[in-house]
Amino acid sequence: MEFTFSAIDMKARDKARLDFTPASGEGECRCAFTCEPLGLALSAVFKYDGGDIAVRGRVTDTTGADRAVSLFFAVPIDGTDLVWHDDIRRLRRITGKRLYEKAAPATCGSGAMSVYPVGTVAGTDADGAPFCLSIALDPTQPGQFRIGYDAARRELAIRYDFALVPDTEAFPAAADFSFRVFRSDSSWGFRGAWAKYMALFPAQFAVRARKQGLWMPFTAVEKVCGWEDFGFRFHEMHGMGSDFDSRNAIDAYNYTEPFTWWMNMPKGMARTYENAVAMMEKYAADEKADPFQRTHALALKASGMKTADGKYFVQFFDLPWCDGACWILNPNPNQPGEFNGATVNWNASCLEKRHGFGSQLAGEYIDSVEGYTTPELNFDRAAFKHETLPLTFDAKTKRPGIFKGVSVFEFTRKVAADMHALNKSLFGNGVPYRFSWLLANFDIMGTETVWLGKDGSYAPEKDEQMAVWRTLSGQKPYLLLQNTDFHKFDHDMVERYMRRVLFYGLFPSMFSVDAASNPYWENPEIYNRDRSLFKKYVPLVREVAEAGWEPVTLARSSNRNVFAERFGRRYLTLCNDTAKSQKARVSIDFPARRQAVERISGAAIPVSAKGLFTIELPPQTTALVDFGT
Repeated sequence: MEFTFSAIDMKARDKARLDFTPASGEGECRCAFTCEPLGLALSAVFKYDGGDIAVRGRVTDTTGADRAVSLFFAVPIDGTDLVWHDDIRRLRRITGKRLYEKAAPATCGSGAMSVYPVGTVAGTDADGAPFCLSIALDPTQPGQFRIGYDAARRELAIRYDFALVPDTEAFPAAADFSFRVFRSDSSWGFRGAWAKYMALFPAQFAVRARKQGLWMPFTAVEKVCGWEDFGFRFHEMHGMGSDFDSRNAIDAYNYTEPFTWWMNMPKGMARTYENAVAMMEKYAADEKADPFQRTHALALKASGMKTADGKYFVQFFDLPWCDGACWILNPNPNQPGEFNGATVNWNASCLEKRHGFGSQLAGEYIDSVEGYTTPELNFDRAAFKHETLPLTFDAKTKRPGIFKGVSVFEFTRKVAADMHALNKSLFGNGVPYRFSWLLANFDIMGTETVWLGKDGSYAPEKDEQMAVWRTLSGQKPYLLLQNTDFHKFDHDMVERYMRRVLFYGLFPSMFSVDAASNPYWENPEIYNRDRSLFKKYVPLVREVAEAGWEPVTLARSSNRNVFAERFGRRYLTLCNDTAKSQKARVSIDFPARRQAVERISGAAIPVSAKGLFTIELPPQTTALVDFGT
């Protein structure tokens, strides 16, 4: 397979391009060369496995200066009827000479980053045979990247945006990369490619939390009258677990928000950088200060994220949990010192205290994983030396910096390893949205969401985002917390919420209108209103989720407005996401009885000998078709 290597010096906008074809066949091929016009050296190892290729390498600066470099690896695609796949449900016919990608904005690198770690193009080759080719990021080697199809060059490429600086001790003036190129079943497009990706990285998609259920935020489960009706499984809490949780198969997770320090400030104090720094310095110098405040002040001084002008990054908020300053910490666990952004939240003492002999915790919970208050780049030059993952650069100034997504990866990788060594799990909130590589570290993922519109209408999350959650979590449990006014988010809306998440095999739970006060689960009037819905839908969600989401549905709908997802070899969920009733004829390619059951209504569904059945769905609703064992 022919590869094209090209690079751009993003400061000078100089470009160099080199075409090369590694030795094909089985086994390994090593290559190394120097790109003198750009002052770069590249080495790579190509490992062949049938038609698939694993590539791992390093790019190194040869000039001794700070560099902002975009590195491209491209595979020429010469075919007809080409299609770019955005995700499991959306595709675009490739026409003209534009760039096709699925990316989110970023303030670093080239200004965007791919949402998915896989980019897939399908079509027909010169011999008339269908094909499906993908390039995919290795989730164990993250970095600022984009994957896309350049229709002008007719190339499928992965692009890395690297800052190369001499400070990084693990890879001086260099950056490492790792990716895969592979073929998959063309008839299933992105779904087939994602199934192949999960198979290529089984450890990253391993399911440790096999028993699944609802997310309980903070409230003691035993305070909920008739708690057994609601299907609680994962308990986010401050503390060491409880006898009640342990006795009732509820997994308790200790809460940590390791990337921020919320520092309250006096009401009359002006919210200025100077006042916040003075207060922080006072905490750091006072040995009699509150231990939490003092250790976090010391951690900030040692490893606070910094702006381009060398100041600590800080924002001011008036929230239920903090009226004052929100400082941002670098959580990289490779930093030295007793107190830093990693050790102040996770160290040997924490591990022993929370998870030593007699521990009742099932693992650790990390809040705000992708960081809604945190900047994307840390310009603290002193921190560069401790990085074990590539740096990137500011999109405008090209100045080198540490991308927060890789710092989070380094911290969560460490905590996950400690948890897995004890047969425990890592639970993350606010993930995944953009940092797809974090899927490798978390065993349980979820997010807080608001499905009540400003006008009081039902406003569910779009399928495009819910597909991200379902796809990147694989068969791991994915959980939602509804943060809204539950007097306005009425019983009918709750049922619509539950039916919608059932389609994806995601768990529906509730929290608070402001993620703090007047929690849903401490309001019997509200949760009793919805009790029947939890009793009806949560067991169904648990059945499909524990059966395991399968990217390849083995089902075809005659109506593109009727979506389908498969769970195990038994369940098919169908969704009408439109405002009108939809009728579809569905064909299935897996063994089934001649009569299935729609589990929500209990209605029988005749299935022909050829695996065909017809179904009609009301507007914005879901059906669960059970084909039996």
